[in-house]
Amino acid sequence: GSDEACAKAGGHEIRSSREYMKRELEGVIVPLQALVDVDGYRVLATAVLPIKEVTFDDGGNVEKVTTNMILGTCDRGVKVINKSQRLSQKMAEYASSLNLSRHFVKGENDISAREIYSAVDLRGYNNRKDEDENLFYLLNFWRAFPSEYPEETSHLPLSPRGMSIFWRQLRPEYVKTLPSPLSPDANIQITAG
Repeated sequence: GSDEACAKAGGHEIRSSREYMKRELEGVIVPLQALVDVDGYRVLATAVLPIKEVTFDDGGNVEKVTTNMILGTCDRGVKVINKSQRLSQKMAEYASSLNLSRHFVKGENDISAREIYSAVDLRGYNNRKDEDENLFYLLNFWRAFPSEYPEETSHLPLSPRGMSIFWRQLRPEYVKTLPSPLSPDANIQITAG
């Protein structure tokens, strides 16, 4: 992509996470984020969440670092995960207030489609060390809202390989005014129907 597309992705991340943060659902943590523009560079700063479990060997060296991802995809859609019914219910509450629809996605290696209420790229975690198993952490909001349909935006320049769906997104204020909910994954190949 271009520098412009990268800058827009950072803006989408901030805008989308802010919309989720406004809802303040109990038991769901949305990290604080900031965009920093310095000398023509844009940096997205995100608060570190306690989602990593570090295992040390007998000498005190890091042996293994793992996370417990329970929603989304971390391999560009090869496998989609939705392991927690409680988090799925929370995501349904978010979807209802943001006018996003329930939809089905199927990863490249998945046998069957998974029902989700958010963009497949949005990731949900919980920390196995937490005594409260109901505490969830969300990350990766850059594609949380539906993209513009490229064929309906002919007034805008075409992008290589139709990639504009990743940086031309509908604003949350507009999505909320529509008569029926929209899927944030509508224009990508991972959507199963």
